[in-house]
Amino acid sequence: MKKIFFLLAAGSFVFAGCTKTSVDTEADLSTGREAELPVQRNCYTAEVYQEQLKADPSLAQKTAAIERFTKEFADNPSAYRLVNGVIEIPVVFNVIYNTAVQNISNAQLQSQVDVLNEDFAATNTDYNASNVYNGVKAGEINIRFVLDAVVRKSSTKKSWRTDDAMKFASSGGINATSPTTKLNIWVVNKMVAQGSTILGYAQFPGGATATDGVVLGYNFTGRTGSVSAPYNKGRTATHEVGHWLNLRHIWGDA
Repeated sequence: MKKIFFLLAAGSFVFAGCTKTSVDTEADLSTGREAELPVQRNCYTAEVYQEQLKADPSLAQKTAAIERFTKEFADNPSAYRLVNGVIEIPVVFNVIYNTAVQNISNAQLQSQVDVLNEDFAATNTDYNASNVYNGVKAGEINIRFVLDAVVRKSSTKKSWRTDDAMKFASSGGINATSPTTKLNIWVVNKMVAQGSTILGYAQFPGGATATDGVVLGYNFTGRTGSVSAPYNKGRTATHEVGHWLNLRHIWGDA
């Protein structure tokens, strides 16, 4: 139930990061070569969840139990109040690269952690800039993301699918580090689903421990280094970590 507490602390966080926006294909900022960028923002978390349900129907009961606990907390938060102040979420980045450019720096990874902290605390400089969500209020939610470790692995794979292969050493990936107490984020060179490049995906609470976490493309991670506009603000991770904390799309695809 560790993530339920994190979610409820962020209860007012509005989740709209996958709004579809058409963009032109642009050159990779770090190399000048043509990069294959998505033509719109796309999140594959809901589709991955449906595949997990097919493989393990009991996941539906686990999800329902988490939702019941969430409602109980929301109805009576004082009964579950944490007393130790700020909750720190250690983040482990698992970087799987095929080229030197894809082996992104610690500085780029730290910039992603910085964005997560700003966005979840509503201290980002463009907070509510559009005034679309007038009911969202800034405030301290007592959650901090902390860069805990970086695990790196060279790979001959040119791209990955959303089948979680990158999460297992046996299939060329990297095994999760302490997934019951840490947020694992896998950073890969490219992900393809239904013939299109995707930005990332996450696993909702209740799934298998070994696959718990978030997956991002290397050039959609952080806001400095090998990032590709317009996905160079670190918001893909903000969106996917929201899913990891059990937040759903605002258009109701759960």
